[in-house]
Amino acid sequence: MRFIGHTMALPGMPIAEAARAFGDMGLDGVEVVCQEGTPFHTGVSRQEAQAIAETAREAGAPITTVTPYTWDLAAPDRGLREAARRELYAAMDLAEAMGARFVRVLAGREGVVGMEGAAREDAVARLARVLQVAAMQAVTRRVTLLVENHMGTLARTGAQTAALLEQVTFPGVRALFDPANIMWDTDESWQRALAAQNGLIAYVHVKDYAVRDGQRIACPVGEGVAPWETILPTLEYMGVGYASLEYEARWHPDQLPPAEVGVPQSLAFCRAALSVGI
Repeated sequence: MRFIGHTMALPGMPIAEAARAFGDMGLDGVEVVCQEGTPFHTGVSRQEAQAIAETAREAGAPITTVTPYTWDLAAPDRGLREAARRELYAAMDLAEAMGARFVRVLAGREGVVGMEGAAREDAVARLARVLQVAAMQAVTRRVTLLVENHMGTLARTGAQTAALLEQVTFPGVRALFDPANIMWDTDESWQRALAAQNGLIAYVHVKDYAVRDGQRIACPVGEGVAPWETILPTLEYMGVGYASLEYEARWHPDQLPPAEVGVPQSLAFCRAALSVGI
């Protein structure tokens, strides 16, 4: 299994510098936040992206994944959907320029309409149509789209993610499994989420959290409630080859040790878990 560094661990740091830092930490690649207001966004030119990618390769941590924050792919308003589609395609173009293999996708906004019954079904159908066409575009760019089970989206659970992907018949779209999201945000167990997505998962986000006084507190992997010592060997046995350390310093800087401490600690725990196996 290849372990990838997520740039949310080093918020504000130029991507080339983050890649060098991750390479020094022993990571195998980089997942890049792609969002306006961060060091990397869809306004970056292909030439700039290619230069970043070359630096990352030289550091031994090539750009593996581009992660835009495109929320409106299922919006009932066609204008919003079209703007979101353009943003996703721009991220795919940058991924192609950088030689990245994956582009993360958010499965629309769960609360954009009433989201019960037929309203939810209509939103999922809109999203599936967008992803169907995007998947064809992804293949031409030699990238795979990854639908993440994520809070606030139409794919919060493993079952919802699998049901969405069943409607996308063209290859090029797979599941991004985030068991910590499942455990905190839903009533679905990580085991049921994994079973629901069996054969669909190409990538996993690895993060951990503790619960104190009913609050979620981010922590290095191995110090929280997620049973990564079981999850990681299971995923490796299932053939999942990429694990991104989603060290949440961008969102919770006061809860985590500095990345230069917490990321290597998390990586060591993950590799030790795989050395034991199942």
